[in-house]
Amino acid sequence: MLISQETTDLLVSLFKKSIIENAPIVFPTDTIYGIGAPLSSTIANKEIYVLKNREQTKPLPILVGNIDQVELVGDLSLLTPKSYNFFKANYNKLTTFIIPSKIDNPMYSLNGKIAVRVVSRKVLAKAIIELGEPVTATSINLSGEPFLNAIEDIVSQFYQVKYFVYSPNINNISSNIYDISLDEIMKIR
Repeated sequence: MLISQETTDLLVSLFKKSIIENAPIVFPTDTIYGIGAPLSSTIANKEIYVLKNREQTKPLPILVGNIDQVELVGDLSLLTPKSYNFFKANYNKLTTFIIPSKIDNPMYSLNGKIAVRVVSRKVLAKAIIELGEPVTATSINLSGEPFLNAIEDIVSQFYQVKYFVYSPNINNISSNIYDISLDEIMKIR
């Protein structure tokens, strides 16, 4: 078990280890602590479902480092002008968007849609950009339970995880979620 303070270099290194070792990572997102792995680490992402006791029918949200990386997983060109403008006005405001998917994998998409958030946390955004691929991140908790936000509690409950990254500065709030994949913009949370 490795518990380290957040830096861009550490996150890049651990994301690369996640791919090689098929190991999910606990790390601070721009909202709360999450558990995730690079998209190419399929086995690590499958392990997240097991660790959280998450329903297999619930795709994992995807984090990207900038707008350009959104296009790796989603198709912004399929949005209505109203939805696209809403996305552009709010992508940097701790908001997760449900958009048309370019990925046909039930771990990441459902009914042709994905949930994606452009990260505003600079350390994490830079790490994802340097990694060169999006990562998954879902709240660190057992499914249906409140999210955990103290690293001691997280390590205690998720002791099977190999890598933990902590930060003294965490927002302790959930992101807003909007489905902008259809004609109307719908707030989910």
